[in-house]
Amino acid sequence: MKKYITLIIVLLVFATGCEDYLEPSPESLVTPENMKNPELLLRGAYQHLRSTNGSWKVSMVPLINTGNDEVIPNAFRGLSGQIWEMGTFGYRTSDQEISQVWTFLYGGVNATNHAILAAQKNENIQVEAEAKFLRGFYYYTLTTLFGGVPIIKSYEDDPYTDRSSLEDVLLFIEEDWKFAYENGPDVAVMPGRTTRLTAAGFLSKLYLYIGGGKKNGIDQAIEATAADPEVKKLVSFSNWSDSRTPEQYFQLAEEYANKVYGNFGLMGNYRDNFRKSGEDEARQKEWLFNIEAANLVVSGNQPEGFNFSKGFHMQNNKEFVPNYELSEMYIEEDTRIGNIGESPRNRDPKEEIGDHVFFKDNEPNPNGGLKKYIYTKYRQDLALGLGKKWFTSGLAILRYSDVILLLAESKYLNGDEASARELISEVRARATSTENATDEMVLQKMDSIYHKDDFMQELMDERKRELCAEGHRRVDLMRTGTLFSAINGLTEKDNRDREWKQGGPSVIAMKANLQEHPYRIWLPIPADQITVAGYRQNPGYPE
Repeated sequence: MKKYITLIIVLLVFATGCEDYLEPSPESLVTPENMKNPELLLRGAYQHLRSTNGSWKVSMVPLINTGNDEVIPNAFRGLSGQIWEMGTFGYRTSDQEISQVWTFLYGGVNATNHAILAAQKNENIQVEAEAKFLRGFYYYTLTTLFGGVPIIKSYEDDPYTDRSSLEDVLLFIEEDWKFAYENGPDVAVMPGRTTRLTAAGFLSKLYLYIGGGKKNGIDQAIEATAADPEVKKLVSFSNWSDSRTPEQYFQLAEEYANKVYGNFGLMGNYRDNFRKSGEDEARQKEWLFNIEAANLVVSGNQPEGFNFSKGFHMQNNKEFVPNYELSEMYIEEDTRIGNIGESPRNRDPKEEIGDHVFFKDNEPNPNGGLKKYIYTKYRQDLALGLGKKWFTSGLAILRYSDVILLLAESKYLNGDEASARELISEVRARATSTENATDEMVLQKMDSIYHKDDFMQELMDERKRELCAEGHRRVDLMRTGTLFSAINGLTEKDNRDREWKQGGPSVIAMKANLQEHPYRIWLPIPADQITVAGYRQNPGYPE
């Protein structure tokens, strides 16, 4: 991990190309003076979020979106290789995609540690708060993928520090995010920057994750493969030193979600969250945290965005597809049905919004049989003339609708089901129309058809409709203890009881791998990291 110490210099050089972050751009950031500048170091830590192939620019999006009942490897694209393994719980310790993500995330930790130290030396508590939020975010992503990981609080720390327990990492994240909430800015300093309410939203998510992990027995998946108590601590929610009960965590989740509630809004058109024409309004209204697209040139004078060639873009290579049941979870009037559809062709209808051009939603046909449906959630701006893989809007990481649903969940867990159901309806209301108005008849139809006597099942269905392919589903299933039942509930056939050729073989592989290797709810520590640093491997995987 010694290579991470030099990453901040690379980040600062990289940041000079992002006009949104640095105006005006200095001739060179790699100077002794700037290496002590907390604001510039913080900007580099933000820019790192999409700086490499292991970041949200390329590899992170498919990795955090797989391992669930929502995103399925496309069997037409082949039944082998890392994409197939990643999507079917076939993880190997030698997978380069996983190794790249580990390296990227610790590069982010290192970048934030530089910014924190500089902020402390300059007594800039607001920059320190933002940097600690980001450090917590990098660690939250690490720990929800790998379990307990090394905690490195300073770039001066031993780079070969051993892995900490899951408890220690999660409580360290809590400490960073509480500091960010108490000391962060009330208003974002510039596009893509966070506020104290960003930290509050993530604290609510964190408390539901911890409380759910403690309550719902995630540990059962690794009982048979973790004889060593010290190894078990790396992926265990039980036998913690922290004495708080799940119920106390659920109370905290409601408390922090309530701090956010009412301070943001839902955009009139749900689709605008995922296309370039809506990003300015989304930053102001609905996004609590997003990753900015950089203004780096990739062709001609066009900006670079996020490379979605591995999934979730309406014109991508279709390595991943929505599970077959998702198309039937939306009623026809639900505007979110545009999250999935058929791949557009050049002759398909387009719409102009200001200076932007997009394909119109090509909604799926419930009787489509073997039609090749894909995720069409993220909209390419055709006016930019870029290749099909590029998504150039800011990438939303935490939206207000997510926080509303977190508040609904925590209220239910704290005994207030009536209020929880009202909050779900508030999210649905936006999906009744593409304007700033609610179609009450459609909302009543949604509330009726989507209703489940089991509130948590209804909530999880609603999170799937609203947040699909935004990187939340695997963690949602983990913390609610429903990952195994959700995977086992997937179908290998279409609605005519025929083989689902696009994803049926993938579903079969997912079920078999998870049944035979239940410990694969956690990713393996990359083999190259174990070789270099001597880390203990997660239970079940070969050392």
